[in-house]
Amino acid sequence: MIKIKNKKLLVITISLILLLILSSSVILAKSNIYIQGTEGFYNNPALYKANKTFEINFAGYGSFSNNGINSEYLNQHLDEKDKDDILGNIDNGKLLLMGDGSQKVNLKYNNFTFFTGLTESGIVSIPKDAIEILLKGNELDREYSLEGTQGGLALYIDSGISYTMQNKALANQFNAKEVSIGAQVHYLSGGIANLTGEGSFTLTYSDTITGSGKIKAEYAEKATGYALGFGLNTIVNDKLAWGASINNIGSLTADEATYYEYEYDPVEEKFKETTDQPLDSLKYRLPIEFNLGAKYRWTKHTNLIGSYSLTNYNSGYTDHQISGGIEYNRIKYLPVSLGATYSSLQGNMILSSGATLNLGFMHAKITFSDLQALFNGSQSISLGLSSGFSF
Repeated sequence: MIKIKNKKLLVITISLILLLILSSSVILAKSNIYIQGTEGFYNNPALYKANKTFEINFAGYGSFSNNGINSEYLNQHLDEKDKDDILGNIDNGKLLLMGDGSQKVNLKYNNFTFFTGLTESGIVSIPKDAIEILLKGNELDREYSLEGTQGGLALYIDSGISYTMQNKALANQFNAKEVSIGAQVHYLSGGIANLTGEGSFTLTYSDTITGSGKIKAEYAEKATGYALGFGLNTIVNDKLAWGASINNIGSLTADEATYYEYEYDPVEEKFKETTDQPLDSLKYRLPIEFNLGAKYRWTKHTNLIGSYSLTNYNSGYTDHQISGGIEYNRIKYLPVSLGATYSSLQGNMILSSGATLNLGFMHAKITFSDLQALFNGSQSISLGLSSGFSF
């Protein structure tokens, strides 16, 4: 069996994965927290305004998901059938690890919102061959591919301002009761990293390796950039509202960066290491997101919400999400929500729930998914907490 001998490569790989997991595990304080199933409608700059004259909110959110490994396999012995099931669940020959998180504080004054905090975002793809080696070990005289090893990660401070206003001309044009438009400007500062792999290798009976391949990690600790977001929300009448938004139009760029490369040279028949080499620049494009959603007041105390979201990642992956949710507010001080989302990248359904405690000028909210983890295992987990005060 092949053993990893290069400790620095192992450290870099583990660090990239830990950074991805960090984005799902630090739950402190996303500007607005909503359950999956409704956030496609609510994540709209046209809705970022104070319910009263002044608000202060603290919110934290973290999410981690993958497209092949169910949580029921964790912390247990895996027999051969379990290993075959895991490998059979990995679509397109790649295991995708996805994470995002946000810990922010925002101040709202009438139609203005000022925000700052930490944001994490990442997606890493690992070839199915690498997962098979980890689960079953390598076979002699079989070719294992490194193609598809790819990742993009960012950890940065996100500060900016949002403004929302009503537009009577659009309301008249849409024959609607009210139309609001909103815009956001973000200043970003933090660290970014990219991971790529290519080639293949074969271990022969003579205990030699044939083929060629390499893994390359590029990273920068000091990257800056800007981002924009735009939204429109239309209240058609007392029952129906719809909206559209586009967020994360921007990128982080570093003028100085570093790369590390580990490759097998078939000519010299040995592994070669290139350490801490300078790069002229490095760029990370934010995962741009488009949302389209509608909200319908079904009964006096029940709202139905449906939405579609498209997220395009720096590494080229695209996630289509179709969501539906229900909000029930008969108990005014304790409204609850349930939602369901189908993610094309994750390849299955995500069930979510949430509750809000309203006590006059103060509110607190908690959201959780995937509810399937409570009874049948899941491929994702997310948690959001927020609290705030209105004056």
